[in-house]
Amino acid sequence: MPLSLPMLWAALGLLLLQLVSARSTGLSLRAVSASDMNTFRGAMLVKNGQPTSCEFALIDNQSAFLAANCLDYSNGLVNQNTKYEIYFDKAKGQGPGRATLFADKIRVHPLYNPTSFANNIAVVEFDFRDQGSWINYISVNSLEWVSVVNVRRQLLNPGAQSWSSPLVQSQTGNHADCFKASALFKSNVRDMVCSVYSLSSPVSNKCSLPYGALYGVSQKSMAISAIYSHSVVYDKDMCSGGRTFNYYTMLSNYTRYASSVLGRRVYEYIEKPDLYKTMWHTTSHHFQNEDAMNAGGTSQFGGDIYAIQ
Repeated sequence: MPLSLPMLWAALGLLLLQLVSARSTGLSLRAVSASDMNTFRGAMLVKNGQPTSCEFALIDNQSAFLAANCLDYSNGLVNQNTKYEIYFDKAKGQGPGRATLFADKIRVHPLYNPTSFANNIAVVEFDFRDQGSWINYISVNSLEWVSVVNVRRQLLNPGAQSWSSPLVQSQTGNHADCFKASALFKSNVRDMVCSVYSLSSPVSNKCSLPYGALYGVSQKSMAISAIYSHSVVYDKDMCSGGRTFNYYTMLSNYTRYASSVLGRRVYEYIEKPDLYKTMWHTTSHHFQNEDAMNAGGTSQFGGDIYAIQ
């Protein structure tokens, strides 16, 4: 029986991920530490003065990616009565800082599906020039990654702009059960990364908290590559101890979209350009099989995890 297009993409994505995992077997996972992460600037979303679990993927000092399900909505539109702020941690000798998002320049991807969390991406703008202009690189070539690092940043006190040290966890490949839990992931493995790693939530130590972002680790360096989208839990919530699978949206599919709405370049980190030429990218990326059902006995959660715990 001939394979359908979604099945072909799923098979290709699985092969790519297996190649990454296989190639990393003979290489060191490069023991990425919290001090290593302090060389990369990170930022968290604060809504109406309250910290969230949502991490930004910074593009430069005036724009970033954010999971669309971290925003508030009214009648299908972003609620502009919510005060959205971006808080920056300290990195590369620069102190912490903050800026307010421009409400009229929060662009949710036009194909975002709030039910399945497909295309769970927004591009946001702000003005943070207090510490000069800078850019951030997005790691886009999964074929060159030797591992992926889960990273969780935590803003302890917005008023004092105090942060805890980043928490990190390395992984290679995806757990086999990731494909069983999420139908969206099974049909779009080239567009997402799955992680089985979680932390205890600061809201309640009985609840699990996904890492906020993933960094693609290449042979020479690393850069942010994906941000948390949602979790599928074999239970009724994220505080019942059920097996949890966390899914992350790969940013490589959205750098061109971001560039088109910002009107400027989004910088990509690529060590092996020849491999990257085989990847497919567009300004209007879409997912396959968005309406498929997850595994039985599961619940799905996403966005600001603090708010639902």
